Amino acid sequence: MRKIIDFHAHLGDIFHAKKNTLWDQNVQHGDYPNPFIVQEESGYLDPLLSNPSELQILIDAGQYLCWENTVQNMTKKLDDFNITYTNVFPIHPNNTFEEMLAASKVDPRILPFTSADYSLPVDEMVAKLKSDVKLGARGLKIHPIIQNTRLADPRVHAAVETIASFNLPILSHCGANDYYIDKPYKRDPEAGDVKYFIELAQTYPDIVLVAGHAGGLMGGEMEILAEGIKGLHNVYVDTSFRGYADILKAVDFFGADKVLYGTDCPFSTHKGPIKQVELAAEKAQDPKLADMIFFENAAKILHIYR
Repeated sequence: MRKIIDFHAHLGDIFHAKKNTLWDQNVQHGDYPNPFIVQEESGYLDPLLSNPSELQILIDAGQYLCWENTVQNMTKKLDDFNITYTNVFPIHPNNTFEEMLAASKVDPRILPFTSADYSLPVDEMVAKLKSDVKLGARGLKIHPIIQNTRLADPRVHAAVETIASFNLPILSHCGANDYYIDKPYKRDPEAGDVKYFIELAQTYPDIVLVAGHAGGLMGGEMEILAEGIKGLHNVYVDTSFRGYADILKAVDFFGADKVLYGTDCPFSTHKGPIKQVELAAEKAQDPKLADMIFFENAAKILHIYR
């Protein structure tokens, strides 16, 4: 049976700290417009938004999907698609490493990442991250937009250096997109621009860094990333929201050993993303490529041994 690691996934509500349904039972999928599944079923050829007036529909769908993304429902998805492991990324302060760790105790296929608490003094933040690693954190998730903290911030650098000292990977969201219409939520969408990830990779050429969504999904970011990291060998990309043609492009740009299967669960199922990796391997006439993307590349940087 093929082994699969979902390198990019979430549990619970990553957008708001006030409501978390992580441990709710028997939560069913609601009846609401879902642009994410429409895009997945198109093979990631259709845009998530046809026009700006649809933004509220997209934001609402994302929120509902998070509330439905309970530990119980994730476990069922892992069963249905024979997923070997899945990373789960908290985004502090909306959800936490402790929640991800607890989920991993329920299902050992769940691999908890941590997320820095930038409200702490730097020495306390670093101490907390070190404690998280000792408790089982498999890496660090950074979301410069939702966390409202740019990648050049000294606190981010301190978090990156701390996790890297344990030889663990760091994944940052890439893409200058917004997640809210409500004004009270402080955020800086431009902070997700891939140029800042490139600067981080250039600053830390010996640290394993993963560019979420292969650089971003606004258009052209993968190409910008590839150009910006020429000569570097520390950057990986995930396949979330990417069709087979983009996956093959990522293999060409970054190397077959640098591409990681990812869904950004709950915003994709596994059905479409698995199909796109299989199509990429078929088009490349290289069955080994699927095994690398699905499992081997991720297993290497997560220190998972067969």
